[in-house]
Amino acid sequence: MILKILTTSFTISSGGSGGVFGPSLFIGAMLGGTMGTVSHHFFPSIVTHPEAFVLVGMTGFFAGVAHAPLGSLLMVTEMTASYTLLAPLMLVSGISLLFTKKWSIYEKQVQNKFHSPAHAEDVTINVMQDILVRSIFKPQENGVVIIKENTPFSEIKKIIAESQHTYYPVVNEKNQLVGILSLNNIRTVMFDDAVKDLLVAGELATPPKTISLDEDLYSALIKFLESGYGQIPVIDTQQEGKIVGMLQHQDVIYAYHKEIERRKGMG
Repeated sequence: MILKILTTSFTISSGGSGGVFGPSLFIGAMLGGTMGTVSHHFFPSIVTHPEAFVLVGMTGFFAGVAHAPLGSLLMVTEMTASYTLLAPLMLVSGISLLFTKKWSIYEKQVQNKFHSPAHAEDVTINVMQDILVRSIFKPQENGVVIIKENTPFSEIKKIIAESQHTYYPVVNEKNQLVGILSLNNIRTVMFDDAVKDLLVAGELATPPKTISLDEDLYSALIKFLESGYGQIPVIDTQQEGKIVGMLQHQDVIYAYHKEIERRKGMG
């Protein structure tokens, strides 16, 4: 047991890769076996199964040096296919933890899962799910510019020239949203006079995306990321899906940062 402690220390300290799991089990087993053998020699009527001390020592030692009591318990019970040693295993593991709270063979081990980057998603609160689109949405001063799907390209150029928008909802004859027209859609044909009377808005529009006033900002952000749009039409479900304006991607990001700063101030 003593030689194993020395050789493991020299191996790990010198930068070798001898491992710590196997040596920890071996040291604990030898420590428990020594204790069981000595106790059986002096108290044979009380300590009738000294071999059980090997398993208990293995569990207690690894539970202490690795701060992993549950893992040690499961390991030994699976190795022995029995739960008869569960009580002494729990007792020794608890005592071992009390004496080794300040030390661990894993120097970078965090206190608990709440300090672990691997479990960050489990404890991170999505602040965007607590904010509704309704609370940050502000209709544009000059309103939203809606284009009919049968509007010819020559008329579209005039609409774009007279407005400051970059995204335009495209609707059909029943005022139902059928697509979104952006400057990126028409950039390649903007100065091609040969198609000005051939193309219409419905042919240039891309698949529609909408955001309702009652959705949270997280859902809105996902729609922005999926579509790649810089603006998405906002509809009011209380007015039969009427388009009330355009929500900008940057407004969602700004609202997120503003809420984070507010929560930091409260903390």
